[in-house]
Amino acid sequence: MALIDRNSHTALSEGFDSLSASEADPLDWPGLSACSGENGRLVQQWQADVFLSSWITTTAPPRQQPLCAELALVHDCMPERSQADPEQMRQRRRWLQGAAGWLAVSAASAADVEGLLQRRAGSVPWCHPAVDPSFQQPLPAAVAERLLARLRQRLGLRDPYVLLPSISVPGSYKNPEVLAEALCRSGLEPVQLLRSGGGSAVVAQQLLDRFPALEGRSLTAGLTELELALVYRQALAVVMPSRIEGFGLPALEALAAGGTVLLADSRGLREAGGRACLRFPAHNPGQLAGLLCALLDPSTGPWLRCRLASRRTAHLNRFHPHLLGLALLAEARRLSAAPPAAR
Repeated sequence: MALIDRNSHTALSEGFDSLSASEADPLDWPGLSACSGENGRLVQQWQADVFLSSWITTTAPPRQQPLCAELALVHDCMPERSQADPEQMRQRRRWLQGAAGWLAVSAASAADVEGLLQRRAGSVPWCHPAVDPSFQQPLPAAVAERLLARLRQRLGLRDPYVLLPSISVPGSYKNPEVLAEALCRSGLEPVQLLRSGGGSAVVAQQLLDRFPALEGRSLTAGLTELELALVYRQALAVVMPSRIEGFGLPALEALAAGGTVLLADSRGLREAGGRACLRFPAHNPGQLAGLLCALLDPSTGPWLRCRLASRRTAHLNRFHPHLLGLALLAEARRLSAAPPAAR
């Protein structure tokens, strides 16, 4: 196995052969399309039997045959379910339709692929991802307190706060406006909103422009995994209000860190949260506000957290960090052994 390294600086990749390639922005669709030529050269140079891509990249330009069997690790089919850039749609379809095999990260995503490619139900395999083990390894209490104190000082963060693990615009499938509207309801005025993840300051400001009552209560930050584990655990709740997700890995990360998680009752998120999370309708800020108020209330909050904690361990035991890698390896071996006509 060799990794095409596009200036990733990822320590986990050090144990594999590495093929250096030019850096690419994952949201630059023309740039991603240009990666196909470079991928093709590296595939030929390494004499690869299978090319695995998790993000809309291929081994040949559109309307040309792949240079080897392509295996698509499918996180979701969001461009097919929303208004997307036409170039993104074309690349996404080329990526999926040109693949010889697929592995989806959830049953919901597998069903989407089957519908898009008009394949029979159950024909696309899927395997849930798992979280990095570091999320389940708590720091010594004194170290955690020091790091959290520094983080609070840096961000201006105070209790109580809710964490939204994405920075996205109102109207997107991430649905941040439902949480914003809930936090504007009576009884939740003291609660801060912390948003983490990729996203520009302009995108972050759009939510405040629509909900000015959050001015002075909304924070955005890029966080390391260590910092994420701390804020997951300390938050009043980690909230994912998405109308749909491919899976929803942040929900699993938050559970592993010991956090309380509220999820929209949406495809993908149901698989990520199971019975270990509280759910609300994705279109109902009032019900979300009610759940947050219940967590704030000293007469109900501790009881809810205790009940959820008892379910958390059982849910997390269903996921193992090796399963997705083993599933990918099995699918890659199947493709490399099969003649082209049988793939």
